[in-house]
Amino acid sequence: MSKLEVDAIEPQSGTTITIGSSGDTVNLVGTLNSNGSPLPGDISSVVAGTGLSGGGTTGAVTLNVEAAQSGITSLGTLTGLTVTGTGVVTTFKSTNNNTVLRLKGSNATNGGALGSTSSGDLTFLQNLAEGMRLNSTGLGIGTTSPDSVVNIEATKTTALSSEPDFLTLGLTVDDNTAYNTGVGGGIAFRGKRNSSGTQLVYGAIVGTKNSATNDGYNGNLRFFTNNNGNGVPTEHMRIDQAGKVSIGTTTSDGILKLDNTGQTSETLLTTEDTGGSGAHSHITLKNTTGTVASILTTSDNLEFRVDDATVFANISGTEHMRIKSSGLVGIGTSAPELPLSVVGLDTQIHFSEAADGGGYLMSEADSQFRISGGAGFKVGGSGWVAKATEAAIIGHDSGGDIKFFSNTSLTAGNVFTPTERMRIDSSGKVGIGTASPSSYYANHLVVDIGSTAQSGITIVADSSNQAMLAFADGTSGDTRFRGYLDYNHSNDSLAFASSGTERMRIDNSGNLLVGRSDNPSGVSNSLYATGIYAVTGAVSANVAVNSEGLLFRATSSLRYKNTIQNATHGLTELLNLRPVTYKGNNDGDKIFGGLIAEEVHEAGLTEFVEYDDEGNPDALHYSNMVSICIKAIQEQQTKIQELEARITTLENA
Repeated sequence: MSKLEVDAIEPQSGTTITIGSSGDTVNLVGTLNSNGSPLPGDISSVVAGTGLSGGGTTGAVTLNVEAAQSGITSLGTLTGLTVTGTGVVTTFKSTNNNTVLRLKGSNATNGGALGSTSSGDLTFLQNLAEGMRLNSTGLGIGTTSPDSVVNIEATKTTALSSEPDFLTLGLTVDDNTAYNTGVGGGIAFRGKRNSSGTQLVYGAIVGTKNSATNDGYNGNLRFFTNNNGNGVPTEHMRIDQAGKVSIGTTTSDGILKLDNTGQTSETLLTTEDTGGSGAHSHITLKNTTGTVASILTTSDNLEFRVDDATVFANISGTEHMRIKSSGLVGIGTSAPELPLSVVGLDTQIHFSEAADGGGYLMSEADSQFRISGGAGFKVGGSGWVAKATEAAIIGHDSGGDIKFFSNTSLTAGNVFTPTERMRIDSSGKVGIGTASPSSYYANHLVVDIGSTAQSGITIVADSSNQAMLAFADGTSGDTRFRGYLDYNHSNDSLAFASSGTERMRIDNSGNLLVGRSDNPSGVSNSLYATGIYAVTGAVSANVAVNSEGLLFRATSSLRYKNTIQNATHGLTELLNLRPVTYKGNNDGDKIFGGLIAEEVHEAGLTEFVEYDDEGNPDALHYSNMVSICIKAIQEQQTKIQELEARITTLENA
């Protein structure tokens, strides 16, 4: 049985109100009036004691049962109500803007109700308490002042520790589909996709069961966006039952998984902070002790900040690199001692502009290091492996020596034996072309050129400067160059010094200048020795120069002679010689006396002639010609003695 309680029924003109149907009993308790006057129209049956009276049969008919009328508690039992007409056919009105239509069950005290406010709001009540309101802004559930088209306001259970707690959130979307993988409620977001107003789902959020297990509790929260031409949204993010987030994939290997599969130009992750200045953290890592690491930007710099060590390991957890909180980096070690420590068997660091080749820094043992360019040690082979056609290596062995190697004409990828070019041994001695500089007497720098022609040491300077090899015994004044060899490129002279003073020079004309730096006579390839002229003695000259320019001493001892014979040339040859006076071509007007070498040669006295490299008479051994003069004197003396004897004989006859 139903019960209808109405404060007012106001049919419009021409409206027929039918209460009940054939056989029904309508009980109206109270007075039935028309706007306070007796009701016109026909009432075929009125329950006694209602105080209702009939009226005319035409005109507006109002069933006005005022709540204030004493004795009216019910309209009785109403099994049917039909209101027909055009336009607004029935108005339910409350004079105090209260409930205008109440709906009750057979046992309900208050039931549900519809109400209307003075501002035109439609209210929905349960047990006389408002639960929902529709106004010009929108529909408010749990609020009398909706701020949007649909505004749900609820008082949730803060703990959210049980399933009923979640039902207090304000909105529940159910799915009555039989349990299976993927069932669950969701929200779809639609909008018009064209000028015809066709609505399209552009996104959706769905909570689904993640398995077909009976009575399974695990679920996923899935996020869809529409990026297909067929209008069907695609899942792009998922939060699984463990709280793991997957973006770009539906399976998660960690708390957050980003899958960029299939993308050729899209960035996997972008963090942005366009406001303010200074350091802006983009990723912060925390544990139970607080923040342990962060990745942030400062101006245009990317910074990594850690509270303790940053460890890099493989998927099995084997540590490969560590950055300590002090900034020390260790590769192959968890205890780096320097800004970069690399530890391991045959450890190498590769630096190059390309994937292969370039430089290598390596160590095979505790007391060894090597730096190479163009070659790697045990990289693709059992020893040194060429990475280019040329290679250079600097290495320190356990013996304390530093070695320098170089090779050319190599084949990349082939194993080769480095060729040592230079060594600095453990005592600081340098050997170029030798592995044992200490074996030599003067051994701080030893250059062994072997059988290589035109090799040695070159000191280079430009055409206006000097190149010097200096010998020092101090660091100030001339102690820095107590002895030196100085080649002056501006005048092409080579100077020799001792005690910090130049002693000898070879000038650009090939003259050897001892005690002076100029060439006053303008000669070439000559010898100046200023000290010789000042040293005199009561001895005959015994120095000579041959056609080769060899300066040598003239000797006369039997110790230096062999094949001694009596001279055959004497007065006869001497009388054939022509003594002359002459001027030297380079001696100005000075007049000299002597002989002509060519004439001495023609006289057959070749033993007294010095010949040049072409065999032409060039000079005379004047000192040796004393012997022919003695021979001539002896011959003359013999003739004198013979003549004296003849004279004596004639005088005595």
